[in-house]
Amino acid sequence: MKKPLIKTGDIILVAVILVTAVLCFFSFQNPEKAQAVIYLNGEEYTRINLSEDKEIIIDTVKILIKNGKIQMNSSDCPDKVCIKTGAINKNGQVIACVPNKIVILIVEGNDYVDGVTG
Repeated sequence: MKKPLIKTGDIILVAVILVTAVLCFFSFQNPEKAQAVIYLNGEEYTRINLSEDKEIIIDTVKILIKNGKIQMNSSDCPDKVCIKTGAINKNGQVIACVPNKIVILIVEGNDYVDGVTG
């Protein structure tokens, strides 16, 4: 008699892993608490709640916040990589405009701590 390739314990283990992954995915994403931190020249310039639609202009860079997402709408940089990045809204996502020294980082809530500031 042949042993089955997949045992009942294997199916249960896979199901538990999948349920855990789905729960983790949804628990780490809370759009009501999502904020964008805008850095200018390496220092925090402002924090913005992504639930508010608005437009921010920093020198020649136009940043648009709409429908819970943030994006660089226009910039005078040569390659336009920051604009091609598109809209972001998930914790940890980043848009960087290196020539203009502007970085946008999505964080959840006010308790963001990076590896530099501790």
